[in-house]
Amino acid sequence: MQNLNDIFVGYRRKWTQRLLRMKNTRIPKLVYEYVAAGRRNTGRPRKDRGTNIPEALSTYTLWLMIIMMVIMMMMMMMTVQVYASL
Repeated sequence: MQNLNDIFVGYRRKWTQRLLRMKNTRIPKLVYEYVAAGRRNTGRPRKDRGTNIPEALSTYTLWLMIIMMVIMMMMMMMTVQVYASL
């Protein structure tokens, strides 16, 4: 029985040979030979909070208005219940 690693190495070798026989216009070969241009910064991405302040404020204001409306509706329902019990 073959080792699992040997089986995968064989699959990879067959796929590489198949890629070498392909035309240069085929998408799998283009993806295999693609080299990314440029470079990325190392470490975690920096958080950019300065550009989203107006969006965050509008979202916060919207939620605040919704909460205030819910509270007002609850207070109105409580007052109606009080007057109904009289």
